[in-house]
Amino acid sequence: TDDPTSKYSCSFGLSSLLIETEENDNDKPIYISNVIKYENYIECYSPPPQTLATINHDSLILHLFYNDIVLTEKNVTFYDCSSYLTCTTCMNNSYNCTWNLLTSACTDNDLNIEKNETIISNTSIDQCPRYNVSMKEIFIADGNSFILGEKDRVIIQIIKLKYDIQKYFRCILTLMNGSIISTVGKIKNDLLICDSFQIFYDKDIGQQSLSFEIQWSECENECTYKKLETLTNFTVNIYKCKYLADSCGSCILLQDDYHCIWCETDKS
Repeated sequence: TDDPTSKYSCSFGLSSLLIETEENDNDKPIYISNVIKYENYIECYSPPPQTLATINHDSLILHLFYNDIVLTEKNVTFYDCSSYLTCTTCMNNSYNCTWNLLTSACTDNDLNIEKNETIISNTSIDQCPRYNVSMKEIFIADGNSFILGEKDRVIIQIIKLKYDIQKYFRCILTLMNGSIISTVGKIKNDLLICDSFQIFYDKDIGQQSLSFEIQWSECENECTYKKLETLTNFTVNIYKCKYLADSCGSCILLQDDYHCIWCETDKS
C-alpha cells in the first residue's frame, strides 16, 4: 500500500526527464496537475486551453511522478479542430477532424454522433465542395452591366458540390467600403452563372477593386448562407476612364484591360 504521506502528480513539459541531459529551460514543467487514483489506473488532468495557447508546440511530454520520482513519461499531442477554418485545411491534417457542412466548422470526429451527408470525414481534400474561377481578375467600366460565369468571359467551375444539401447560391461582390452587392447564382452542368451586376461608385478615383465570393444555403429564405471555399482569389476591377488619365498620351498608354478612348472635345 502507498504511504499516506506520498503523492502522485502529473506534469507536462517539453523534454524527457528520464534521459540525462544538461539542465535547460525546457526541463521546467509547463503545467502540473493532481491525479485521481483508482485501483488499477491513474487519471491526469490535461492543461487548460489557455495554457496550451501560450506555447508553440503541439506535442508535450506527460510525466507521472510518485513524490519526486518519475515513474513514466509519454508523448501527448494536443490539437484543436476548430482552428481549421476551411474544409481543405480540416481534411489536410493528421488529426481526427471532420468538416460539418451545415455549420461550416471543423470538429473532432468523436463529437459527431450522427454520420450523414452533412459530415465530411474522408481524409482526402478531394471531398470538399469548392469552386474555381478561370481567371484572377476582370475589368469593368463603371455603370456597365456584366454577368459572371458566361463562357466568353469568366468560367466558374463547381467541384464536389453536395447537391442534396447545397441548393441555393448567391454571388457576392464586396466594395472597398465594406458594402456588398449580391445576385442570385444558378448551377448548370457543374458551372455557376451569376445574375447580372451593375456597379456605380461615387468616389473620384480611377479604379475600385471588389472581392468576389460564392455563398450557399440548404434552403431559400430562413437558412444561413455559408461561404463556399475557393481555389482562386478572383477580383472585379471597376474603373472610370476620366480619372485614369489626364491627357491623350496617358490615355493611349493605359493597359488594354481598360477600354478607354480620349475625347478631345471634353479633354477626358
